[in-house]
Amino acid sequence: MDEYGIEADDLHWIETAKSSDGGALKSGLAKYYFADDFPLIKGPEGIDESELLLNGDCDALITAITPRVYLEGNPNVKRLFSDVKATEIEYYHKTKLFPIMHVVAIRTDLLKENPWLAKAVFDMYSEAKNVAYKNLESTTVLKVTLPWTIDEYESTQNIMGDNYWKYGIESNRKELEVLMRYVYEQGLAKRQIEFEQLFDPSTLELEESPD
Repeated sequence: MDEYGIEADDLHWIETAKSSDGGALKSGLAKYYFADDFPLIKGPEGIDESELLLNGDCDALITAITPRVYLEGNPNVKRLFSDVKATEIEYYHKTKLFPIMHVVAIRTDLLKENPWLAKAVFDMYSEAKNVAYKNLESTTVLKVTLPWTIDEYESTQNIMGDNYWKYGIESNRKELEVLMRYVYEQGLAKRQIEFEQLFDPSTLELEESPD
């Protein structure tokens, strides 16, 4: 909607009943908070997303997996953007947003019993990330079996800075604010809330220590 002016209910949505990578899917529609007339249907049983594309039953696909039909090199199925990397770099330059990909959760009762736990987990992930950075920097023994790992790492730094996976609330405030707006606008939550409500108060001021 922000980039192209298309709202979620401008499209007709199909939730597939099968995944072409063999992954298990939940039965029935997931719990959303769309209006009753939101254009979402359940896909036919036994038909995966690749078959829907090939059959012409859907025009485009949003998925975390790479669909079988694409892996097989079918000429009738292509990525929406021909140069994904260039498109994403352009988006980053325009918005300065680097979408958050995962969330770490801790049970509330454990935090009450161990008030130090949230900071310890935060520091642990920060330290692990710095180890990962050093592995990518190393030219002695490559940690990733790709021929241009160093070039890609340096290219990313030139675009996004040395610490491109930033941890901490303030470092990700813009991303979190946009995320909460999207969650509400796209019908994944009943109401829009401030993202701070999702975090334990002890984590709101956590910042990464300089390496």
